Amino acid sequence: MALFNKKTEMRELNQAGMPGFKRLGKKAELVSVVLNALTLKNIFYENGAATRRRIEGLAQKVMAEDPLFVMKLSVYARTELQLRSVATLLNICIAENIKGKQETKKALLRTLIRPDDALELVALWNHRHPGIMIPNAMRKAIREALEKNWDAYQLKKYFGGRNAVKVPDLIKLAHPRPRNDEQALMFKQAIEGSLPSIATAQTINAGNTGGQRAESYLSLLREGKLGLMAALKNIKNILQAGSLLSKEDGQELVARLADLLRNKQVVQRARVLPFRYYDAYTSVTHLSGDLFDQKAIADSLVEGFRIACKNVELTAPGERIAILIDDSGSMSWGDSSYMFKNAVILASAIDQNVDNSIVVFFSDTARVDTATVRDLRWAASRTPKGRATRIAEAIRKVMATQVDKMIILTDMQQNALTYTENGDRDLNAWVEKYKERHGSNIKVLFWNLAPYGGPSPILFGNNVLEVSGFSEKMLQVISLIWEDRNALINKIDQIII
Repeated sequence: MALFNKKTEMRELNQAGMPGFKRLGKKAELVSVVLNALTLKNIFYENGAATRRRIEGLAQKVMAEDPLFVMKLSVYARTELQLRSVATLLNICIAENIKGKQETKKALLRTLIRPDDALELVALWNHRHPGIMIPNAMRKAIREALEKNWDAYQLKKYFGGRNAVKVPDLIKLAHPRPRNDEQALMFKQAIEGSLPSIATAQTINAGNTGGQRAESYLSLLREGKLGLMAALKNIKNILQAGSLLSKEDGQELVARLADLLRNKQVVQRARVLPFRYYDAYTSVTHLSGDLFDQKAIADSLVEGFRIACKNVELTAPGERIAILIDDSGSMSWGDSSYMFKNAVILASAIDQNVDNSIVVFFSDTARVDTATVRDLRWAASRTPKGRATRIAEAIRKVMATQVDKMIILTDMQQNALTYTENGDRDLNAWVEKYKERHGSNIKVLFWNLAPYGGPSPILFGNNVLEVSGFSEKMLQVISLIWEDRNALINKIDQIII
């Protein structure tokens, strides 16, 4: 027996107080937390401040060994997944902890997609370091973005309003060098607050009422100037305003709006997440007004949702897949309800890309859902049960059914980690039992939907895998992860700064 060289303890408690397996590798844990930090707000087991502290702590540990990886992760989060807040937090961690690397400015620049990315970055720096000038790398990144990336329209649209940091502050901090007289005038007007007015959904909502608002929306649609994201966010305002138009103009507004929402080229170019379509759909279905108009828009949202999900190869032809959805209390109560919403949206998106699938919901019991999962209407009509998280109940449901792959959508906080059949078996033992029963080499994918980090309910490896985050981009990664459990880490590592 070894006296000093002890075995590494693999067990620790999860947020529910149940034992789980320690994760192997800080990179994997950081990626898991970052990709799930959609809002950085309070959730079932912890508040947003705790999530932010976890991200900072993990980022510092990873930066001590591989600073470029954190830069690449920030770029991936902002450009691929459109996670603005967590990218800003990572950028601050980078600016605070990495000095003297030329890649720092390049990484920061790639995450400054819009002027408000820079506004948030400076605001967070000022909050954490009052009275201290922003780092040189940050200043250079903002300067280059002002010089090369943003025009007068963007500076006006994201000017800053009543926020503490506004576009003029960026110009004064970064001292951009105008490339021509037109750009010099733009910077001058920005500082003076005299940039030309623009028509956006926000300005229409703020500056017009009644018929004027309706005419403005119809004009934007006729001229092709209403962006898809603005249309989805303001769909309620647009339809309510349209009801004030003449019959002919109102029908035209609905028709043009429906065409925009399901335009394949526009949806793909805008990189809109299917979650936006879900929110717009639920908003439309709760409106009062002309029922035919509502149906036309709802149908276009269903079609646009399919486009937003995109077709990717998740399975080989003929494979059978089981989708297990955690609808326990920690996935659905209060501010955590977005996790359940995202789970059903992802399930619908997954189902659109496979030939054969079954869906099982689980909390303290398990229920098989036989409805048509791939329709957005299915996702919008599901309601969670709540209560405890007992994945064993779902496993019992599928134990007698042969599937090739299983995807489990969950926050990973299982209350009971055992599968009981002739004695207690943990989840890894269940996988082996399943293989024995069906003579198959089943692959199991835990899709982690919460930014908790910490232990997992199962040991990964040997065809037991994990992916994290809410984006349909993860659908494209799953096809790689089936073959290589480190595919996402490798994909991030391959980003060139």
